Amino acid sequence: EALGRGVPVIAYTSGGLKETVDHKKNGLLFDSLTQGSLNDAIDAFEKCTLSEYEKMCHAARQSSLVYSEEVFAKNIQLLVESSLQEMQANSDVS
Repeated sequence: EALGRGVPVIAYTSGGLKETVDHKKNGLLFDSLTQGSLNDAIDAFEKCTLSEYEKMCHAARQSSLVYSEEVFAKNIQLLVESSLQEMQANSDVS
């Protein structure tokens, strides 16, 4: 949700987050689930220049668009159409 609002994310490298957050592009990842590792990520974020921050904000918003309702609906439509075509092709063979 933060990415969708154009807000860079600081996240622990685990699960789906490492696929969603592109380190130093739309947010920052930290590898160790410790206070020190999180603090290092926060420090790195605070050291970003305004230009770097603005680029991260833009990248955050752009990266979220692949999860939009429109993209989801289009992908479902393509899946259904592909399945129907495959079913039709299989019935033509029989």
